[in-house]
Amino acid sequence: MSRKLLSALLAVGLTAGCTERGKSNAQPYVAPTPIAAESLPEAKPVVASIPDSGASDVEPENDDEESVLMLTHDDPDDEVDHLSAAQAMEKSDPDGAIDELRKAVYDDPSDEDSLRELAALAHTQKQHALTEAAWAQLADVDPDDSEPMEKLARLQLDRGDFGEAAKSANEALIRDTGDAEAYHLRGRACLGMGKIREAIDSFKGATQLDPGHAFAFNNLGYAYLLSHQYAQAEEALVNAATLAPDVAIIQNNLGLAEEKLGKVDAAKAAFTKATMIKPGYVAAHVNLGRLANVAAAETSSDVEIVSPDDDGAVEAPTDGGVPEVTDPNATITNPAIPPAPVK
Repeated sequence: MSRKLLSALLAVGLTAGCTERGKSNAQPYVAPTPIAAESLPEAKPVVASIPDSGASDVEPENDDEESVLMLTHDDPDDEVDHLSAAQAMEKSDPDGAIDELRKAVYDDPSDEDSLRELAALAHTQKQHALTEAAWAQLADVDPDDSEPMEKLARLQLDRGDFGEAAKSANEALIRDTGDAEAYHLRGRACLGMGKIREAIDSFKGATQLDPGHAFAFNNLGYAYLLSHQYAQAEEALVNAATLAPDVAIIQNNLGLAEEKLGKVDAAKAAFTKATMIKPGYVAAHVNLGRLANVAAAETSSDVEIVSPDDDGAVEAPTDGGVPEVTDPNATITNPAIPPAPVK
């Protein structure tokens, strides 16, 4: 089957079902058939709604977004190049550069170069509302570009707004049916809402479209661990470990899958490798210590720890150790605090 046809099937089949709980208009979930490239679930995608700050019928709540994004000004003449001015002062005066970029967007709300520069610089300066407003405007400017919706999904995940993140990821997939990272982000959003089955579907989509996506394979394995499908978890995590053999999180999760399958020696090897890759990795030390102190492989503890990796990670507790969900740009959290919502 061609990649184009596979992408189209995935977009139709995997963009439904992951909506916020409790809403009466949520699309019903269609149970998936086995992922044999020709047979995928079919369901109607959820379309995201992004405010159009330049429209005449903007609702009052969107005024704040426009005021954040644009800086009203009166130039002495029409020759001021605010983008060039911003680029010249970006390192020495980032706040001044942001003001220049906001002026550029005020002059031309469809100026993609200024909007992208503004989104990047605002992100660097941790101005989250401005970053999101810039990407939302870019999403309006080019309705065929999936990248702005993907960026919005990531920002929404970072602040824990999983329902909106799922919608943004769905919209990215409507715009580009072959966007593997949009499937990955959608899977993370589904995990955040506790929709494990839908998360598995999304991570499968990501790994089919991008067989080299180690983090998507890890998170697929993580979701299988949460749903007690340990053989499937092992398969996904072996793929992840093959693609990224020096990522401690992946080795830790693989160890848990092996432990659950009664493969104690393999589990011990994986946990040990995780601690060698990252000596201060608390979760792997906890899991390795548990193996050393139990009489049988199926004995487990109720350890509840959040332990980040350099690539960024947050985990949820399970009944048999500490698996982790990964993302290269996820927020790093304190390794000693109780579990936080999965990101």
